[in-house]
Amino acid sequence: MKKYITLTILFFSCFCSDAQSPWSTRIEGNGGYASISSNSATIISNNANSPELNKKNGISITAPYATSITFDWNFTTRDYESSWDPFIYEINGSRFNIFNNNLKSGSGSSTILLNPNDVFFLGLYSPDGVGGASRVEITNLKPYKSASSLTINAIPNQTYTGAALSPVIVVKDGGTTLTLGTDYTVAYTNNTNIGTATLTITGMGNYTGTKSTTFNIYGPPPTLSYTTPNVFPKDISITPLSPTYTGIAIGFTVSPALPAGLSMNATTGIISGTPIAVTTSITYSVTASTISGTAVANVLIEVVAGDTDGDGVTDTQERTDGTNPTDACSYLPSSQTIA
Repeated sequence: MKKYITLTILFFSCFCSDAQSPWSTRIEGNGGYASISSNSATIISNNANSPELNKKNGISITAPYATSITFDWNFTTRDYESSWDPFIYEINGSRFNIFNNNLKSGSGSSTILLNPNDVFFLGLYSPDGVGGASRVEITNLKPYKSASSLTINAIPNQTYTGAALSPVIVVKDGGTTLTLGTDYTVAYTNNTNIGTATLTITGMGNYTGTKSTTFNIYGPPPTLSYTTPNVFPKDISITPLSPTYTGIAIGFTVSPALPAGLSMNATTGIISGTPIAVTTSITYSVTASTISGTAVANVLIEVVAGDTDGDGVTDTQERTDGTNPTDACSYLPSSQTIA
């Protein structure tokens, strides 16, 4: 008894006519038949009068780019069950069943993803070489190109405004510029505040899948300032110098080193402490690093010998003499420098 399996497929001509990777037929065994022209294909299994096991008949193509192939199908058989005549596809020689169980008919939709240069086969497999007849009809077969193969132009840094930022992008398929709303849609996340935003395109039309890229949102150029100039008495704790700055600070540095006894908090930029040595007026350069760049401020600091009670004897000398630096009547005349 002869065994015939027929497969009818409707293709989009844009994929079938790809000059770099056209569809080809694959025929195995006596009586096998496969043909494709325009948007249809017909496949018949090998002749059961000359039983040959494990034969395949169908069509194949080498994917020129990352793509997905979707289609609807309806399968019927007069054989014992569909497992005698499975409807299959192969990618690089690995076989996968589309319909293969103990039922005599079935239908559904399939999506098959291909990477660039994948060898794809679609057809019928005859493991036994005998039996009845099967048929599968394919409709709405659409090859889509994966959005992951597209290129998105580099997005320049954006300046924080307080509103959501949606920079215009250029998306290309090779040298062809694609159209927003026809070939892809765009969505943005985390695109309001300073930091890293994400842009995701989703393919449409002849494209499917998604591809994402990021861009940076920076604040305006930072500024930094301190109260200056500053004259501090030796051996007396200073009122901390706090910076005034814009932007989100990451850290602070100072050069040259502050007078002995003073220090700067590397996180907050606050200068504090008790100076323990007299110095002339020196300019100190403080640098604030922010996510928007760096800012520099100059701070003048001088440390003088202090006289808290105004008795003409410095506080340092009064501590040496054992007198009270906060009592103008407590001092040694021999230490007095101001009448």
